[in-house]
Amino acid sequence: MRIRLATLIAVVLNFWVSAAWAQQSQPSAGSSTLPPQSTATQPPTQTVANAPSTAQDVNQRGELEMPALSSGIVLQPGSQESSTSYFLPSLEWTGFFNQTIAQAPTVSGTVTQSIYVGDIVLQHIRKHSQLNLDYAGGAQSYGSSYLNNSSAIPPGWGTIQRLSFVGTLRSRQLQFTVGDQGMYLPESPYGYSGFSGLQSFGAGSGGAFLGNQAQVNQLLSPSESILTGNSRHYVNTGLAELQFTPTARSTFTVTGSSGITHFLDSGFVNSRTAALMAGYNLRLTRRDEISVTYIHFRFTFDTANQGILERGFLLAYGHQFSPRLSLSLSAGPVQNELAQPQGGNVKQVFWTTDNSLRYRARFADFAGSFARYTTPGSGVLSGAETDWASLSAGRPIIGRLRGSLEAGHAYNQSVRPQANAALKSQYETWQGGVTLSHEYGKHTSLYAQYQFQYQIASNPTCFLGGCRIYNERHMLGGGINWHGQPIRMR
Repeated sequence: MRIRLATLIAVVLNFWVSAAWAQQSQPSAGSSTLPPQSTATQPPTQTVANAPSTAQDVNQRGELEMPALSSGIVLQPGSQESSTSYFLPSLEWTGFFNQTIAQAPTVSGTVTQSIYVGDIVLQHIRKHSQLNLDYAGGAQSYGSSYLNNSSAIPPGWGTIQRLSFVGTLRSRQLQFTVGDQGMYLPESPYGYSGFSGLQSFGAGSGGAFLGNQAQVNQLLSPSESILTGNSRHYVNTGLAELQFTPTARSTFTVTGSSGITHFLDSGFVNSRTAALMAGYNLRLTRRDEISVTYIHFRFTFDTANQGILERGFLLAYGHQFSPRLSLSLSAGPVQNELAQPQGGNVKQVFWTTDNSLRYRARFADFAGSFARYTTPGSGVLSGAETDWASLSAGRPIIGRLRGSLEAGHAYNQSVRPQANAALKSQYETWQGGVTLSHEYGKHTSLYAQYQFQYQIASNPTCFLGGCRIYNERHMLGGGINWHGQPIRMR
């Protein structure tokens, strides 16, 4: 597996190397863009709550100042249009052949699957405020069934929902941000392909318009990286953050958040997360920044007396090579205090790290990240130590034909031995995919996609009609996306 990962990383990096050349090209006639006069004099900017709305956010050379590393919103390069107010609607249909291989006969076999999604993206910027909203909703249904167990029927249909919201108010020294990220899905979100069509037009990410989706810090999100099959559930994270900037080089942040993971089907562990982060950021140069952050997390579960209290510190370093390319590194010790079912607490020292390299321009993008942190356990475990690595890249190939690659690996280990087991439960999960898309005219794109998922566990896991140690899925399909012209707002 390690050899395969190294090979995959090499392929993705080779795929992205020539991305800088693509920036020299002009946009195709079919790309979704605002009128030239709306962006000709605007510098590249940060996305989400970090897009500048006042002159204070841009230095004398016209370059963007780095956002606070300890913020609940991640450091992410922006797009050419992220300082423009606009509204953008889109619709997509995707059809898949979905093949699953597992020990449970009721879920093994092949089914056809259709996904219908509508999406709206809104960004509104004023002198001292900014609003970013992205809502996608629709349904997925299953058609013909070729399951190995002829008496089994496919799951039928279910709705899908995704919401990202961030609002920011600014003054000379203060910035207040509220945000929310949530989704409802009828299956595990790790490697989920239902929203893939939204990235199929305008050179990916909606011609740099969809690049303004809210990106909540991964440490605050109730991340799910264990495959749980067709399990209806919703996850949500809300946050509020206050930033105080007493000098041009220093920033204090205080962030509070609350998250929930809730399954509508039985056999899973529901959880809640409450978090508090307080940090100090020091800008060393225009491109370099360091920070120290205190973190205080509490995880609670619907199983009796199995909560987790986590406290510790993170040291971070951030560097902006350019307004489009950024690097973020962080690490630090934390202590997990585990409540035991029989009473009493057990303390464990755990090292947390969160690292990322991101690049985003109008014609190409790349993202690589690795994180090691405590998570609620994806509905399978009552708390997990999670290692999570991901890679993604996209760029034009020929003309309006664009390709993108993605890969991810997650390793989850229970923070405590499971009942009647001397060893901790372990789950290793892989996912990857490739997408080809082609734009036709100004409002339509066609795309084809292959998605792969594989998971192996240390002991059989039983839920939704069967027990399994391994689970493998292949999805092959394609679809069509219609998107309107971005509507400029005053």
